[in-house]
Amino acid sequence: MRILRVHGTTPGWGGAEDYITNISRMLEAQGHPQRILVLREGEPDRTFPEEKTLRLPPMGPARLVEEMGPTDAVLDFLDEQVEDFAPDILHLHNILNQELASIARFVADSDLPVVMTGHDATLVCPIATLLRPGNVICEGGILPRCLFTGCEVGYGGPLMIWRRRMFDRWILPKINAFFCPSKSLAGYFYRNGYRPAVHLPSFASIPEGVRAAPPTRNPGATPRIGFLGRVESYKGLDDLVRAVARLRKAGRPAIVEVAGEGPDRPRVESLARDLGMTDAVHWAGRVAGAAKEEWLASLHALVVPSRTFENFPLVALEALVREIPVIGTRIGGIPETVRDGITGRIVPLSDAPALARAIEEVLDHPDRATEWARRGRRMVLTEYTPEIHRDRLLAAYGKVLGPGAIADPGDGPTPASPTPEDTR
Repeated sequence: MRILRVHGTTPGWGGAEDYITNISRMLEAQGHPQRILVLREGEPDRTFPEEKTLRLPPMGPARLVEEMGPTDAVLDFLDEQVEDFAPDILHLHNILNQELASIARFVADSDLPVVMTGHDATLVCPIATLLRPGNVICEGGILPRCLFTGCEVGYGGPLMIWRRRMFDRWILPKINAFFCPSKSLAGYFYRNGYRPAVHLPSFASIPEGVRAAPPTRNPGATPRIGFLGRVESYKGLDDLVRAVARLRKAGRPAIVEVAGEGPDRPRVESLARDLGMTDAVHWAGRVAGAAKEEWLASLHALVVPSRTFENFPLVALEALVREIPVIGTRIGGIPETVRDGITGRIVPLSDAPALARAIEEVLDHPDRATEWARRGRRMVLTEYTPEIHRDRLLAAYGKVLGPGAIADPGDGPTPASPTPEDTR
């Protein structure tokens, strides 16, 4: 099976790029040739294996006007790659924000079977948060009403409405299946007409040593509460800082350990100063390899405090497979892996007091937290390994290419229901 991927991106590198790289390498190793067509703004830090790139000018008014219709350069690039590679299937990734009109024409004119992975909620929410002001979980859908909900849609709202309509008219009829890493996203896709929406969980990259046995942890006497990921406002690091400040005020000298960088760091640093927490927030920067293992081994718990839609929290899996207790918020795919009272603890969105209580529970009841983490490790090794995902993906491709189409999932899965705490 020859798989042609189309991905639009800026110079940044995130979870979607890691996924495409890893799954492409795995499938190549199984004898399935891959080619990745990248529509890219700017110069990247990294590139994909088997990448073929079309450079795009920075987004601005002139390019937006140009993107209202198909672009000859983009169509020629895509057509030439199909002719050269001769794929069996076309797999779309992040395409909504780069040359959508050209991709729509290309897909509409193609005879190839088409699938698409939903890496985030952009297809069903103009700002990809699925959250309205006041922590109200949204039902999704990009419609004119989005301009009047109080969400920070801004001037991009009409553009996203136009893009969705173009997608629905030209691309949606050609797609054989939408692959969704979380049940939550599959539910949103299904209810908004993007069907069949197939729940295809992603996976954690697990080093062989970690797979064989959980690493020895040495967290030390002072509780160290970890945050791993990009430091952006929606990731909720400031909520974790506030929660730990409450613990310290109550006489518990906990420390926030941050592994990651991002644009929200200055604001979090300012908050830490205001709360007298400057010495209690440690910045490790980006960590990888042995440094990442050492950092993880130092933690008493890892927190995933996201306060908008999170599709599939890989950092939670990375911690659980190492038997590190995890606390997460109740939104998107987080409760699907951090299963409350089973593999971790779930708390309401943006609720520092509740998060502080959950951290306290982990610290006061280490046997309970350890059992959660052990169950989490077993869950990761039986549900979320690279091999399991690869086999599920190949089976899904086979259904698309075979005589039987992928069936609709009835009423479709539903996202975690909001509680009164979520909507207050």
